[in-house]
Parts: sequence; structure tokens; C-alpha cells
Amino acid sequence: MAIKSNYSHRKKGRKPPKGGRKLLRFIEYFVCFGIIGVFGYFSYQYTTQSDKFLVKHVQIEGIRYLDEELVLAESGLMDHGNVLYLNISEVKEAVEAIAYVQECKVTQVFPDTVALTITERVPIMSLQMNSRLYEIDEFGVVLREYSNKEVPIAPIVSNVGGVNFVDTGEAVGVLALEDAIHLWQVFTDLPIAKDVKVSEISAASTNELVMYCEELVYEIRWGNGDIEEQAIRLGVLWEKMAGALPCTEYLDLRFDDDLACK
Repeated sequence: MAIKSNYSHRKKGRKPPKGGRKLLRFIEYFVCFGIIGVFGYFSYQYTTQSDKFLVKHVQIEGIRYLDEELVLAESGLMDHGNVLYLNISEVKEAVEAIAYVQECKVTQVFPDTVALTITERVPIMSLQMNSRLYEIDEFGVVLREYSNKEVPIAPIVSNVGGVNFVDTGEAVGVLALEDAIHLWQVFTDLPIAKDVKVSEISAASTNELVMYCEELVYEIRWGNGDIEEQAIRLGVLWEKMAGALPCTEYLDLRFDDDLACK
């Protein structure tokens, strides 16, 4: 009868040393990461060099005033771009640098298409500055300069102080101009807006906004910040008198309930 010693039993079930287990685990990780790295390298080489992911189509949505070719050229998307590795922020900034673009959303459509969804700036009036005329939007952003042969969008905002020059694509940033734009937006909702055409708004200051209408022999004076209230009073007065106000020089709305008519 064979008798196994306690030493033999312990020897048979003995685990490898801890240092050996760590080495084996390290080798396994190394091999695993190596395989992933090789796979990633060849995948990168394939996706960057394959024609399959090159930008072949650009979908442009939301444009009305802009020329599609201009947007395409400024985006840089057709300069051998790769849809998979497209720098979305770079394309977005390039398109939004166009004066008429308020916002641009860039979407990758695999494998070879990029979609641009554009929110345009809409011209609503004109700005006169140093005998030059510019098209502006509701935020006072200068969209472009008119040529000598063009008829500017009415009304024209004139006499804006505090600024000597403007840059295309930039907001003018003058309070008097902002108030003139706000005045125009409020005025268009009044009944009188259907009866008269505003040709010019002089914006010397926030307290001195003067409106000139083609059908009226008198000017309308606004200011002091309460444009909405002044518009309500004008609307009520215009309807009450059926537009036949006895003014020959001006109608001043800046004195609360006391309308000055001369």
C-alpha cells in the first residue's frame, strides 16, 4: 500500500508564482493591443485612401439669397475631403463666415455625402453710411454693399451716429440703429403700414428717431424707449381719424398721451 506524503499533495496543487501570472497577463494584453493596433492601422489606411469615403455629393438646404456654388466653394468640401474624417467645426465656421449665413448645420451621410442645412440672414432694410448704402438684417448685420445701379430696400436708416465704417458680415452694434430696426418691426404690424410707405428712418439717437413716409407731408417722431406704447397710440389715432391727421410738419409721439401735431 502506497502512502502519499503531505508534501507530494501540496506539490501537485501548487499555483504558479504571482510574478509568472503577471507576466502572462502582460503578454496577453500586449498581443491583444498589438492585434487591435494592426487592425486599426490598416483600417485607417483603407478608409483614408479608398475612394469610397471621398466627398462626392453635397446637399445644401435652406438657401434663398445665397448662390449654391458660393456655399460649395467656401465650405471646401470638394477639395478631396473624406466624409469619415470630416472636420465638422471647420466646415461650419467656413460656411458661417459668409455674410448671409446665420447658422450652418453639417451632417455626415455615409459613405460619400455631406448635408449642409443653412439658416440665412434675411435683409429687411438698408443702411446709409458715408454716402454708401448697405443691406442689413434684423440684427443689424451688414450683408453687402449696394452697387450704384441697385435700388435699396426701403426704408433706409440714415444719420446713425457713433460709427464711421462698417464691415460686411458684422453687426454694426449701435443702439440708435437697433432701435430703428425695432421701430420698423413694430410699425409693420400697425394699420397705418398698409396705407403708407416708409422711405427713411433717421436715427441720430435713441431719443430721436424720425420716420419719413412717401404719402405724408409730415414726419413722425419716435424715441425715449417706449416704442410699443407709441405705436399703439399712433394706431388708435390713425384709425380714429381715418388717416386724416391735421399735421403739416410733424407728429411727435414721445410725450406720453400728449401727441404733438404741428
